[in-house]
Amino acid sequence: MIGLFLLINKSIGCTIPSFSNLTVQSNFSLQNFLGIWYEIKWLSNEYHNESDIWRDYSQSFELGNNVSQRLLVFGKARLINQEKCFSFGPWSILANNGAKMILETKNLNSSTKLNWPYFVLKTDYNHYALIYTCMSENYTQNNPCKESVVWVLSRIKSLSNESLNELDNYIANILCINITKLETTPQGEKSCYVSSSLGLKLEKEDRQAIRKEDFILDKLNNETIYRLPGSINGQQFIVQNCDNCTVYVFDHTGQIQIDDCTNCRILIGPVHGSIFIRDSTNCILATVCQLIIESSLYIRFGCLTLKQYKAADVSPWNNTWGNIHDFTSIPGADNYSLLDLNENLFKYLPIPLDPSCSHLNINDNMETSITPFTYGELYRNRNEERCLVVFFHHSNADSCARELIAMTKQSQLVLVQTKCYLINEMSASRLFSGNSAYNSLVTKGPVIGLEFAGTNCVQICQQLLNDFIKLKYQNLPYFISQSATDAHEQLDKFYNFASMQMFA
Repeated sequence: MIGLFLLINKSIGCTIPSFSNLTVQSNFSLQNFLGIWYEIKWLSNEYHNESDIWRDYSQSFELGNNVSQRLLVFGKARLINQEKCFSFGPWSILANNGAKMILETKNLNSSTKLNWPYFVLKTDYNHYALIYTCMSENYTQNNPCKESVVWVLSRIKSLSNESLNELDNYIANILCINITKLETTPQGEKSCYVSSSLGLKLEKEDRQAIRKEDFILDKLNNETIYRLPGSINGQQFIVQNCDNCTVYVFDHTGQIQIDDCTNCRILIGPVHGSIFIRDSTNCILATVCQLIIESSLYIRFGCLTLKQYKAADVSPWNNTWGNIHDFTSIPGADNYSLLDLNENLFKYLPIPLDPSCSHLNINDNMETSITPFTYGELYRNRNEERCLVVFFHHSNADSCARELIAMTKQSQLVLVQTKCYLINEMSASRLFSGNSAYNSLVTKGPVIGLEFAGTNCVQICQQLLNDFIKLKYQNLPYFISQSATDAHEQLDKFYNFASMQMFA
């Protein structure tokens, strides 16, 4: 208690420094900083309810582009009263000035640029890191920050007393922050990140059983290669220096690298981390990932319908195939485009006929797809009536949503977009117009949201849902728009809350 008292008293009368006067980690090594960090404690001036507290918070820092030195930061956590992990981000951080980085955005699908200073004040890379940022609007680094955020991070889910004391002294005496205001992040035995997606981080006994050639395709020409379910099992996979090859990976992976390939057709199952495609020409890639491009030309995107989502911790309902974030966008330039509605994957990549794949039942029938086909951005600006349907967490929610989609197709309605995520009680109150009945429902787990469009969309959805809920899913809780006017506002809020994931 004496040490704590001294720390607090030394911060009294302390002058809060501006970012321009702060000393950051010297000789900062970006490569050594990459990987997974666990949040030990944090400070933010943002108000939050107790039910909004996150636990098992961790972030994976990955180098998105080596030339521009831009980091992509993928986060995972649990709400304090939930067992299921959720994802947030990826954040985009510009890291071309040593430890003085810039947090550009917490949501790549948002046009809002934050440009907050994101300084690594202290780190030994192997144990701890102290991060300091400022959320003040239009902040200039020559002034003290009024809305500062502090993160104490660790490579494991705890931090030694020696490291904590060192960082506490710095926070109190240099940043002039009362350390009793920092909140401890609960870290349980079960992590949201099992292992880093930055490489094959395997136990010693597992390494001996792994053959390098199973995970790396190098210098192949005119070949067709198959990787069946269970052969990759969430590890990193690399395709490099290949020409005119067809590659099928019917499994989930941790990270994908495709380098220096030409005229290749590559199908990859859902990816837990990132896909990096560099210096490749005239290739077809089919996969499930966050769509981020940089220094790219003439890329075309379409909706993919495959399985393996659950193992990769990816929801088939979070399908944003037309939402592309281009770091090097130029007005009027053809960096990318969207595939037409009448085009599908197997127009460009042949259905595999090898006997080893016969049991996979691969076909181009969208009706049986685990991923509901959505029109996405191809339908975004059409002036047609919309309707939002939300199914709350329930054992039958997935089945009910799929049946509704099938019936709306028969009624000539279009499925524009789907989302699955955790909503906190505060967001639920805003989304559902203060109806407290929905607040308790959102605490049970992620909701599934469907956006439909078409003539008399609200009326048709209400009638269809009312009929088969009574017949088959009597106890399944749901929400549906009551008018086209309500739907427009509700959809805006629903997608905004999904993008934010609270403060992500």
